[in-house]
Amino acid sequence: MSFAADSVVEPTAGSQSSDWLMIGRVDTTRETDFVEAVQSALGLRAKTVASVDFYVDVEPDSEFLRVALPDETKFRVATRVGGVDDAYLVATGPGVRVRGLERRRPEAHPGLLTRPVVTPVRLRAQRGQRLFQRHPSLP
Repeated sequence: MSFAADSVVEPTAGSQSSDWLMIGRVDTTRETDFVEAVQSALGLRAKTVASVDFYVDVEPDSEFLRVALPDETKFRVATRVGGVDDAYLVATGPGVRVRGLERRRPEAHPGLLTRPVVTPVRLRAQRGQRLFQRHPSLP
């Protein structure tokens, strides 16, 4: 799944920007918690997910690594869900780049020509809301 971050760092509630950066991909074969959160947002699971920690394979030359490099920096998050009317799921709460997650950092696939920067991200839903809202395009 493609993964986008808004270049607006430290977003305020309801802030909108057209400065989205496609920064990389979420490897759905290893990030099963993220996949379950997406399935929940699409109504494919009964369980509601309020938070998820996962790793993103960020392109090494991505501006995101320069803008959101410090740990605990907040940013808006969206993911593109192919096959579902090419919808975007936009997180209701900010994403946070964290130092590390409880589980070990995965290795990038050895067959990739360009090695991504495996970056830990934490998402939490806004109080009383679902983790993602569905949009036909990036807001």
